Amino acid sequence: MSSSAVLEQFRSSGRDLFLAGVVSSHGGNLSVRKGDRILITRRGSMLARLDERDIIATGLEENDANVMLASTEIGVHRAIYLGTSAQAIVHAPSSAAGAWAHSSLCGSGSTVEPLAPENLLIFAPGPLTGTGAPASGRHRVTSRSPLTGTVINGDSGADWGARSAPRPRLPPRLRDE
Repeated sequence: MSSSAVLEQFRSSGRDLFLAGVVSSHGGNLSVRKGDRILITRRGSMLARLDERDIIATGLEENDANVMLASTEIGVHRAIYLGTSAQAIVHAPSSAAGAWAHSSLCGSGSTVEPLAPENLLIFAPGPLTGTGAPASGRHRVTSRSPLTGTVINGDSGADWGARSAPRPRLPPRLRDE
């Protein structure tokens, strides 16, 4: 894939995430793996308005001069790439992401009653939960509120996510030993 095609993929994905309300103007980050390199969005970039300077190429396993420009989530992206077969990552850490997941699964504009069996109660540990990687102990619970009828999220850093999630196998250098 050419560099202009990669840039267009980043642009369209970032714009779609922003327009869907899944990320704020400066929230979230994107990356793709290219062999032993990562293409990742720049720190503080606006996903809805990415240009060439917002896509940073850096090492998958080693830091280089560009790593200081990369998203602050570079460590999480590296851990996912090194511990899985993933080739692309969309990180959308917002409460809107849970609402988007709920409406996607229940149907957009769903009128499901909050206490009905059809209402989803989504427990979502992160992709690195239970691995010991930095910031990997969080999880989110999303559902429709019986009080207000709106889709709500609750976040926690307790050990429930680590105890309930499947444990991905990380390379030795990323494990707590």
